[in-house]
Amino acid sequence: MLVHGNWIVKSDVLYPKESASGTCGVPAEVMCRTRDYMVFLFTQSMFVQKSQVTEKIRIPPQELALRMALARS
Repeated sequence: MLVHGNWIVKSDVLYPKESASGTCGVPAEVMCRTRDYMVFLFTQSMFVQKSQVTEKIRIPPQELALRMALARS
């Protein structure tokens, strides 16, 4: 997928089924939905605020902070 001129890996490749995040143990299905939603937000705007994600997705704050930091890099 191409987002703002950058190729990104599909979420299901990063988070295989039956796996969990290494930070808080969030199931892969939830991590995929979270990342897909964040990617969608980035397709709509150059900037995404944490509150936009927390309104729709419920994951531990530490996990979201890590995902947001990775999105900035």
